[in-house]
Amino acid sequence: MQFIREPCQPYTAGITESTVFQGDAGDVLARLPDRFFRCCVTSPPYWGLRDYKADGQIGAEDDPRPYISRLVAVFQQVRRVLTDDGTVWLNIGDSYTSGNRG
Repeated sequence: MQFIREPCQPYTAGITESTVFQGDAGDVLARLPDRFFRCCVTSPPYWGLRDYKADGQIGAEDDPRPYISRLVAVFQQVRRVLTDDGTVWLNIGDSYTSGNRG
């Protein structure tokens, strides 16, 4: 099993083992062809909860509406690359905040 593969080229075929892709979800998904994988396991960043110190990170928007729009765009790509019999395992809300966004 290969644990990390950098998304350095468009993939069309040839990956025959379990692979975890590392990178910006939008960039990685854009390089994958339609119906490419059977399972997606993800826990996207929660809005306003953490700062990962990454430019353009999801969850750091000033308003929740752009956050939701960005998640929708990512999951549209997930749907495109997911096989017809594929599954998505999505974890949202495993943390709490004191209400301070500062």
